[in-house]
Amino acid sequence: MRTTRRARIVTGPAVAFQPGLDLPGRRLTLRIDGALAASGEGREVFGDPLAAVAWLARRLAAFGTGLKAGDIVLAGSVHAALPLRPGTLVEADCDVLPPVAVRTR
Repeated sequence: MRTTRRARIVTGPAVAFQPGLDLPGRRLTLRIDGALAASGEGREVFGDPLAAVAWLARRLAAFGTGLKAGDIVLAGSVHAALPLRPGTLVEADCDVLPPVAVRTR
């Protein structure tokens, strides 16, 4: 039997950049069907999620390209990937970002 694995992302509403926001110190929590499944701080993404995006921008510039307005950039993850089953409710929240939720199919 062949198993197909698919990756997806869930985005919430756009949030305006706030200079001075301590992204490395912010904790994100992930709940699966209401139970805490994982959590981590922004510093687990390259020390600072903005540093990860800056690195990407520099690498792209070295190839003569770059980021454009509206591009979605995944800076990294504060926890390992988790397997999900159909019908699972996944909720993520952080105190400075709007919460997001999705039910898998």
